[in-house]
Amino acid sequence: MSEALVWRLVPERATDEEVAAARALLAPEEREKADAFAREVDRRRSALVRAALRRAVGGALGLDPARVRLATGPRGKPLVADDPGLHVNASHTDALALVALSRAGPVGVDVERRRGDVEALDLARRYFAPAEAARLAALPAGERAGAFLRLWTRKEALLKAAGQGLGGGLDVATGDGPGWAAVDAPGLGAFWVSDLEVGAGHVAALAVGREACAAPLVVWVSP
Repeated sequence: MSEALVWRLVPERATDEEVAAARALLAPEEREKADAFAREVDRRRSALVRAALRRAVGGALGLDPARVRLATGPRGKPLVADDPGLHVNASHTDALALVALSRAGPVGVDVERRRGDVEALDLARRYFAPAEAARLAALPAGERAGAFLRLWTRKEALLKAAGQGLGGGLDVATGDGPGWAAVDAPGLGAFWVSDLEVGAGHVAALAVGREACAAPLVVWVSP
């Protein structure tokens, strides 16, 4: 069975020593990008997430993470120059970060903080498929924000797997039930899409190119 490996990081828990070790793995342009953030917390998070991505790829290829050669796609998607068949992606909020890696197909991951101030119906009617907006409208008001965020993360994960930005098709239906959904996204390709359980304060989703006949097994890896 094919696998999708996922790492869960809590950047705010990292010590100064761990941040320094992360920075030591980065290429000069990656350190420059991290240093460009105005807030120290954002500089630390950027270094930690990029280093985690390097460690994930290095572990898969048997390379020193500092020697991993990463490239960037036209819309910012990370690419593995040393092995184009190895796919990686990352996402973060202020408090949580996820890194995903798979050989099963192009991979995308998204995580969002749970919050109740989302204008769920207005956004869904503007960006989502009409049937999805109608399902949200039918829910009790107190459940709409959570349901909207679950749909949003699924869509963003799929678009990231496809190497597209948010303008690439938020109206594509990605399913909203438990387990993997087989999604055919016109103009983007075929994908497996699933929610990820990451704790009460966040919602997250994973998408993997449907190049394999069976959905991949999600394997959580300790950072």
